[in-house]
Amino acid sequence: MSAEAEGADDAPTTEAETFTATVEAGVLDSYLDCLTAFVDEAKVELTADGLHVEAIDAANVAGVFADLPAGEFESYDAGGGVVGVNIGKLQTAIGLADGSEAIVTLYLDPETRKLDVDGSDFSYSVGLIDPDSVRQSPDRPDLDLSNRVTLGADQFKRAVDGVENVSDHAGFHVEPDDEALFIVGEGDLDDLEFEFTRDDHLHDFDAEGPSTSLFSHEYLDSVTGKLAGPVDIDTDDQMPIWLTFERNGATVEYMIAPRIRNT
Repeated sequence: MSAEAEGADDAPTTEAETFTATVEAGVLDSYLDCLTAFVDEAKVELTADGLHVEAIDAANVAGVFADLPAGEFESYDAGGGVVGVNIGKLQTAIGLADGSEAIVTLYLDPETRKLDVDGSDFSYSVGLIDPDSVRQSPDRPDLDLSNRVTLGADQFKRAVDGVENVSDHAGFHVEPDDEALFIVGEGDLDDLEFEFTRDDHLHDFDAEGPSTSLFSHEYLDSVTGKLAGPVDIDTDDQMPIWLTFERNGATVEYMIAPRIRNT
């Protein structure tokens, strides 16, 4: 993704009119938490198949694409359209539930433009925001990235946390001959290199050729606490990195643009 990445067209958004669902509080909170890596507000598409979000950060450097299927809900009825959500406010409402397994009911009131969140002993009406006031979603880039490696979320976090000690950028190097992913920090005084091999660490490795890209530690750090399970890492030489994983039933993809190296 480049700083020139464009959003979707500027046609008025079709606001949702009907939505009723019940879901475990922890499932919905986990989904919302993944969105907060890069944005505070989002347009949430209430599709027949579930919730869908595409959002980009204010600097046009990173994006999140996330789906929570209807099958993860106890019940789900949506008539299509979009709602504008302040993610933190909705998380606050969900957080009032009596535990992560407690069931909450969501109801969209089309007249008040509020999302009612009801638990066993509370009711919280969350004011929605005009979807057209939310930053436009990006056009999803059609990138043909040559390399995919799969690394555990804990190992990814360990490497990114380690790089912070020496540099504010992390290099991702894929070496097909070694069947290895190197995550590297190069500082003014110190250097750090993690080597994750297919034999010892990687769940999968599929690379067409060597590649190197450099990413801001700030953006990588924003996602490390959100990742779960095996993480598919799609990358190529000086291209954006895609991180794809599943968490509590949701499928989440993060994309981070590289820092262009001086030559």
